Amino acid sequence: MIINRNNIKILLLACCFVISYRLTLRTPLYGFFLKVEAAFLVFVVLFCFAYFANLAVKKERFFPIEVYVISILILPAYSAYFALLNFGQPFIYGFFACRQFYLVLTALLLLFLLRNRIINLSHVKASFIFLSWSCLLVYTILWLLIDPGSYDKKTLRDTFGSFIRIDAKVTGVHGLVFRIDFIVFGFFYYIINYFKTKITLNIFYATLFFCYLFFFQLGRGVVVAVIMTTFVFFIKKVPFNFKIRTLTIFCISMFVLISATAIVAPEFLKSSTSRFTHMYTNAFITILGQNTDETSTSLRLVEFSNISKHIFEKPLFGNGRFSFQWSGRGSAIVGFFDPSDLGLLGALYTYGIFGLAIFYIVCLLSYSYIKKIIHFKNDAFLLTCSYLLLYYLVSSLADGMMFINPANDIILVAIIYFYLYTEENYCMKTPHAKSN
Repeated sequence: MIINRNNIKILLLACCFVISYRLTLRTPLYGFFLKVEAAFLVFVVLFCFAYFANLAVKKERFFPIEVYVISILILPAYSAYFALLNFGQPFIYGFFACRQFYLVLTALLLLFLLRNRIINLSHVKASFIFLSWSCLLVYTILWLLIDPGSYDKKTLRDTFGSFIRIDAKVTGVHGLVFRIDFIVFGFFYYIINYFKTKITLNIFYATLFFCYLFFFQLGRGVVVAVIMTTFVFFIKKVPFNFKIRTLTIFCISMFVLISATAIVAPEFLKSSTSRFTHMYTNAFITILGQNTDETSTSLRLVEFSNISKHIFEKPLFGNGRFSFQWSGRGSAIVGFFDPSDLGLLGALYTYGIFGLAIFYIVCLLSYSYIKKIIHFKNDAFLLTCSYLLLYYLVSSLADGMMFINPANDIILVAIIYFYLYTEENYCMKTPHAKSN
């Protein structure tokens, strides 16, 4: 990569997104990046304090996305208060358990940089594409180089922490765990870009990202959400003859990739196929209502049994979020429980109906922006952000990610909003150009 001003901007944006999307969360690097994240949070909080103070002094109106970000920032205190009220957890524990919510301020920082033309949308798009390929390359190399089966359980925990997912009762070691936000972005972007450019190579690129999701990603809900979102895109945007052509090219690309892997790394393909078969066979058996020996399914059933009465007792405002640092008291009350394990139900337990309503305002906000966009409505990056947002809404029913780290979707809403802002200010020449 040639070092110039544009590339420096792209790399700096990529660093911001690595922190905001918490890409190092389940890697050995997280201890270091936790300190980087803390410093970044201090920076964006100070920036946004000055940002809102400036709006107040100039008596400029707040835009809906700015009001929504403020409402999200209330939720850590909201959750901490109800955990204190219901279970006696010290307020500070509950508050810092949701500290990642303040990463939503990255969306306002991004809008400030875009509005003041310090960066533009091409920089943002390039940083997303750069992170997509970087994640795909790094994750794949690590999958090829690290053989979790050569370590015992204790060594794995001591060396890699939660970097390795372990299912001791079933398979001994499941595999590597990564955040796959930009892998999903890469798949959607190249699928959508194919319909915009008609360049067949885009389908091959999309196949690379999909193969990673299908064979390596350890969450079945992710794959289901990706397929469902792609189906919606096909129904809404793709002519019938193009559907057939795309599926044909996609299947050929899958066959070529799998065949090449079978020749170059047959043992790797064998272990991947075994893991894939085990995961989806258990899912099918569960759908049929039969019991499986998979601990992840059993754990979720136990967790729901432990928290169900608390959901019904406090449905409106929820129970608040436990901190794992609170001397184990939370485990004594509801057993081991991570809200992301139960997706929407976990969020309902934690925030109640009122809290969920705040989260889901993002749907109305993004829809209102998308419906108003005319000039850029077929832009590939805009469409990718829109369908990635839909993917988050679908996948969060199972993994609850939009309730755990709302910055994921609010950054996308900020990008969508700026398309509208650009259209109204520079394409339509409306008075809005003088606002905020």
